[in-house]
Amino acid sequence: MAAANNVGFAYGFNVHDEDATLHSSRPDTDDIPEAGHLVRDVIYGSNFVASHLVHFYHLAALDFLDVANAGLGLNKGPFCPRYGPNPGDVTYPYHYRIPGAGAPVNVTAYLTAQYVIALKLRRLCNQIGGLWGGRAPFIQGLTPGGASPSVSQDAIDKTRELLYEGGAGGTPTAPAAGTILKFIGTPFDFANFVNIEGGDLNKLPIVGTPGDSVYAGTMMFDVVAAACFYPEYFWLGNAYERFLAYGVFEKGDLANAIDDNRLLSRGRKNTGAKYSNQTGVLPAAFSDPKPTEWQSVLQQNVFESVYNSHYLYNGGKGGWKHPLQGETTPEPRRVPGHPTHPAYSWIKSPRYKDASDSLGPAVPYEAGPLARMQVNGDYYAGILYDLGAVGGGVGGTIPIGPFAGVALPQYGDPGPDLSAIFTGMGAMPNLGPGGYNLTYTGGSSLDRYAARQIECWKIANAMVGWLDRLEASHVGAVTSITRTPGADKYYPSSYGWTEAPRGALGHWMKTNMTTGKIQNYQCVVPSTWNASPRDSYGVPGPAEKAMEDVFVKDINNPLEILRVIHSWDFCMACAVHLVKKNGRGKKEETTIHIDPAPTCG
Repeated sequence: MAAANNVGFAYGFNVHDEDATLHSSRPDTDDIPEAGHLVRDVIYGSNFVASHLVHFYHLAALDFLDVANAGLGLNKGPFCPRYGPNPGDVTYPYHYRIPGAGAPVNVTAYLTAQYVIALKLRRLCNQIGGLWGGRAPFIQGLTPGGASPSVSQDAIDKTRELLYEGGAGGTPTAPAAGTILKFIGTPFDFANFVNIEGGDLNKLPIVGTPGDSVYAGTMMFDVVAAACFYPEYFWLGNAYERFLAYGVFEKGDLANAIDDNRLLSRGRKNTGAKYSNQTGVLPAAFSDPKPTEWQSVLQQNVFESVYNSHYLYNGGKGGWKHPLQGETTPEPRRVPGHPTHPAYSWIKSPRYKDASDSLGPAVPYEAGPLARMQVNGDYYAGILYDLGAVGGGVGGTIPIGPFAGVALPQYGDPGPDLSAIFTGMGAMPNLGPGGYNLTYTGGSSLDRYAARQIECWKIANAMVGWLDRLEASHVGAVTSITRTPGADKYYPSSYGWTEAPRGALGHWMKTNMTTGKIQNYQCVVPSTWNASPRDSYGVPGPAEKAMEDVFVKDINNPLEILRVIHSWDFCMACAVHLVKKNGRGKKEETTIHIDPAPTCG
């Protein structure tokens, strides 16, 4: 199939469907009907919300919770902790310090219940995706030129039911129990729990104890509560404070200050995680999403190195290649330290080349929810302090856990001395002056977790407006939801950019002008941006950089590593099979685990 005018072709899963349909040699041209954009946004929004719920509760929470020690009898998968010493070991209070069984309040039981409830909410998100996309999670409703389903009042009503109405007359500002917006909550939930309800953990709705808090029980509450128990991760997991986003939800915000109509805009930010025009007043940050540090991002400036990857360019290590000239030629024999075949990763090293950057002619950028929120001005260093997450802005001190009384960090604050907090633990690091000398920059592991949930809240609420626009302009109206591209139009090259929940996703394609067949197809996906190895300049990718200052208390139970690395939500579960003939002419198969860069976002 060839790249038709402005579209390319659709294949794969949701995010790759979206990206492939955006292929164009003329990216400034957009004649997709508004209804097509809005239906895409609703489908994609349900996918983002489901992904963020899954990441926080089902992929990352067990790095912080010892559910098997919660007194609930959950001593089997998936609830068993990934690592952990036996209760009573000297390192145990440091690794697992959320109150569990035997503590005055079983917070672990509360968070475990949230884990289970989040499974239901994920199903509700997939129902929305199925309503508009034909099925979920493998969406069929995205097509070149728009979307295939019709806009019906019934689909809008059913989506509102799942989003906030809940059969009980819920509204977007007062969603009914059991709905998506109700479970997500608001960024102020923990602040209200502290300021209005006194922060009494006995108010939590724990298994067997209903509790009476009207603010607990939401995802936004839970992510701030986790930050209060583990605030040292505000200083751990920092990469480069360089953020890149391709933009998504194409017509999701017609009043976007960056003037591209996207709810989440395309751009870069490479001047750190604190905005020069940030006043510290949270509403201004949310209402003015064009920081002075915003910069454009151009597809021709994306390059990849395979210097430390198990691939070859033109039969050798080669230099740098733009994806349109990219090659994916596996070379599994390359090993670290080899004079001509150095390699330690199956991931390529994508970099952005720009003369204004200081690290070299091609430098690493971080992609993902934190990057999107940074580029759009929706997240900055110290945002939880300004949210009044603890203390209502009066001192901003943590009310619970071993750090109670310690202030939430603002940009530039020094790291804590953990030996002073965890006395008797032995060999605990000082993250601040005289030790690791870390300062808070807003690009940490906890910032990734928090930014992801703030984005989840933003997208879920934006879906309300998209439904309203569809109802007002397209229900019962004779409007087109898609268009048919000219089948006779071929272009020598095209590309598609969008955002997967994990970050910036790009497809590049070259086409034979005579036959219309694809000559080369290359993907550069979020996990490749973030988990890339060192490039030919010796510069590590964001995740490798972030691991440099991570302190591991117990090398047999490296929970600190998991808490940092899982903040990116990598897609690393695939493998490649290499088949070769053995000496007798039979086939041998070898499985090598790699990052699924060509096919997974």
